[in-house]
Amino acid sequence: MSVSDARAGRWPNLLLGVAVIGCAWLAAFTIETAARLSSQTLRHLGSDFPVPYLLLIDIVQGYGPWIAAVLITAVVVSLGLRRSARYLHACILSAVVSTMLVSLSALALSLPMVMCSEFWPAWPGATTGSVSKRASCR
Repeated sequence: MSVSDARAGRWPNLLLGVAVIGCAWLAAFTIETAARLSSQTLRHLGSDFPVPYLLLIDIVQGYGPWIAAVLITAVVVSLGLRRSARYLHACILSAVVSTMLVSLSALALSLPMVMCSEFWPAWPGATTGSVSKRASCR
């Protein structure tokens, strides 16, 4: 195998690592932004929020999403530099973790809406299955 062949084989791994690291940082930014906007918007409702929502707000205030992004970056970069056989596994696991964190955060951030409406409301403008009466948010 020539030197150019070996270098050409590293490009897909490099691009995969950059994509995974970029997704981790985008996930951290998304969680941080959504939590901040949600807490500012829902502050007037009082302090009777669901536990997952309060836990997420505490984690975000403790820089949890950014710590997770730094850890993912450190693992992917260190395994990539060592050309570890587990590099691909780490990239896949990091992408899964980032996706799960964003999904769980979205669920936790949507739970306070239970106070204002049904848990599974109809789409706006839907005629079948829509509910005419909404609960008060206060």
